[in-house]
Amino acid sequence: MAVESIKSNDGKTLMISINGRFSSENIVDFTKAYEDNLGSVSQVTVDLNHVESLNSLTVGMIMLLREKAAATGVNVVLSNCAPSLKKTFQAFGVEEFFNFDCS
Repeated sequence: MAVESIKSNDGKTLMISINGRFSSENIVDFTKAYEDNLGSVSQVTVDLNHVESLNSLTVGMIMLLREKAAATGVNVVLSNCAPSLKKTFQAFGVEEFFNFDCS
């Protein structure tokens, strides 16, 4: 699985793309993808288009991102997620904490 991050041309949005299985093996890569940029962006978009599954650990990792982002006034959007992934957030009772762009 690869975690990639890129800033938008205007520098206001950080896009984090996750490809493949999102698991404990990716904690460091996922954290590095956003930690150095939270102070310089107004939004972090996590692209879940190529994520196969989520579990309690990975939902927790995304929750931690949300907490750190909120502390610096940064909005977190989860984009391109399959209905099954959105249901995972619902099952863990954390859907209300995120903005979803899952069209």
